[in-house]
Amino acid sequence: VTADEKVALENIGIKSGTLNMFLGVTNEEFSRNHDTKVLEYVEGIKAEMNEDLYFSGVFDGDGRSITELYINSESPYQGLFGYSRGVIENLNVVGNVKGNGRCAIICGHGYPAKIANCSSSGTVESDDAYVGGIVGYTYRQGEIINCINNADILAKEGYAGGIAGYSNGDVVSCINKGTVIGKDNRIGGCVG
Repeated sequence: VTADEKVALENIGIKSGTLNMFLGVTNEEFSRNHDTKVLEYVEGIKAEMNEDLYFSGVFDGDGRSITELYINSESPYQGLFGYSRGVIENLNVVGNVKGNGRCAIICGHGYPAKIANCSSSGTVESDDAYVGGIVGYTYRQGEIINCINNADILAKEGYAGGIAGYSNGDVVSCINKGTVIGKDNRIGGCVG
């Protein structure tokens, strides 16, 4: 990442090593840039997840795109948003995500989260379970509405789906166009 690219990313709240959290990013900050190209994720940085570290606001992408998202981690909770208890909507994300469970292009773990009118493209790969194109794992009334996944999903364990690896909430009007490959049980086109 060049110095200019780093400044551009920091202007919308993305700092090296915190890319998958978007903590403190406002819609105004995101909207300043029409489409954002995320060029690199700093390898080796591990997000340590706990009950106090999550996105809880409303992130409205206003139909814009984030491209070239790249995450290569040995940790769980990987995606543009690692852990969300908020609303993520109107966003298109293209990228490649590799993690160790609870991985997706948009949101690794939602508790509960609402994800609406979003699309994902690229690849998601995990050495563990709960892998999806939109969200890896969501529960407690999580909602996934009107989303499209074009990403290919590879889970080396179970619970893999094009939209969600696991969900006990609502999945409404969603379409999966990607390939889903998983091991063991709970492998589905839309939900594992």
